[in-house]
Amino acid sequence: MNIYYVYAYLRINGTPYYIGKGKNDRAYNTHVHHKPPKDKSRIVFLETNLTELGAFALERRYIRWYGRKDLGTGILRNQTNGGDGASGRIVSNTTRTKLSNANIGKIILESTKKKLAVLNIGKKNGPKTMEAKEKIAASKRGVPRSIQTKLKISSKLKGNLAPNKGIPHSKETRNKISIAKKGKSVNNKANHPFIGDKNPRAKSVMTPMGTFTTVKEAARVLNSHRDTVINRIKSTSIQFADYYFI
Repeated sequence: MNIYYVYAYLRINGTPYYIGKGKNDRAYNTHVHHKPPKDKSRIVFLETNLTELGAFALERRYIRWYGRKDLGTGILRNQTNGGDGASGRIVSNTTRTKLSNANIGKIILESTKKKLAVLNIGKKNGPKTMEAKEKIAASKRGVPRSIQTKLKISSKLKGNLAPNKGIPHSKETRNKISIAKKGKSVNNKANHPFIGDKNPRAKSVMTPMGTFTTVKEAARVLNSHRDTVINRIKSTSIQFADYYFI
């Protein structure tokens, strides 16, 4: 139905400061961020008799034409690029902090969780770009996990087999492993001077399960091989950020 329109709020000098799309009395109603001018003659209808899709398209076009003040591209006070949703809206760090503080301590009811789960059935998040992955990784680097989080991770992983356990390596993978290990000596205690509990050079180890006096002790409690513990300590992956010598 052609019941939609695109409207503008004008300043006293006649330039628009807000572009919107609506139907019925939308142009005269107060918005969350922008109030209509008291002088109703400064509310003008740029396009009328539109479908909703057509109104969205023209709203975006007008906003792009006049530009946004928050982006430094024009004169409009719009905080989005127009169209359905909040695409292009910039949220300041102050606003993000306020929203975060407002949600601290809030408990989501089980009934609400079930409703959200039903709404999300069948929805899939698209693959993340490398840039997005790097941003996520950077935000977590150097951030220590709480004891509670460590215990949750440990409890969740207990009894789980490695995803590749029992699956033979392909010939290509075996060749890569062979090339990577060429020239390297076989792992033994001489190569790992921090293993034995009787070794005077042995170092204490921090893991998600706590602190241990030696690698050997950590491996025994974690039900892992000592070489696995050492490899995690040496790893630069954020997954093993909680493994390090003390």
